[in-house]
Order: sequence, then C-alpha cells, then structure tokens
Amino acid sequence: MSEKVKVLCVDDDNLNLTIFEIGLKADFETLLADGPEKALELLAINSDVKVVISDFRMGTVDGMEFISKAKKQYPHANYYLFSGFEITKEIQLALDDGLIKRYLTKPLDILEIVKIIKEDLN
Repeated sequence: MSEKVKVLCVDDDNLNLTIFEIGLKADFETLLADGPEKALELLAINSDVKVVISDFRMGTVDGMEFISKAKKQYPHANYYLFSGFEITKEIQLALDDGLIKRYLTKPLDILEIVKIIKEDLN
C-alpha cells in the first residue's frame, strides 16, 4: 500500500483547520499549523510535504510572506493561497510568477480542493 501524500494546512482560524483535517484525511496525510512559524517547523521535519495550503490573512505574517519564505527552502511543494477576498494585483503576480499554484476562495469547498490537489499532483 502506498503512503498518502502529505498536505500542510496553515491558518490561524481553528475552524478552517478542522475543515481541512476532516475533509482531507481520507485522501491525504494532513498536517495542521495555526500560523507560519509552526508551519515552518513542520516543514523542517516533514520535508516530503507535497502540498501547502495557506490562508492569506494571518496575524503578523501574511500567507504570501510565509509562502515566499517556505518556497525558498522547500521549492518542491505545490503552494496554494486561500482567502475570502477577491484576487489582488499581488496575488495575481504570485500566480503569474509561479509562487503559488492556485488561489482558492472562501467559503472553502473541501471536495473541490481535494479534486484540485489530485489533478495538480498528476
């Protein structure tokens, strides 16, 4: 039996982390971080993470800053950003430059996210 792909979900909202944990567990090994600092710690000990999904607005470090830092250290992963906001110029630039693979919008449609991750991994 093959191992499940590791997905790291980063958000300061525990409700969203619970949604990810429940919604992704059938298909993926899900790691949860309540902020960028914890996410970087998890990446350091789980270098085989293939997907990182981060909220855009979190505490003192936003998701874009976190992804920029994480991608320099762990470039092999696919990075996704999600938010309740429309796409900004900054987000569009991150998409165009390949910093993030996709931009996901709230409310989260976990079934669609599973589908997207599977498509992108194939």
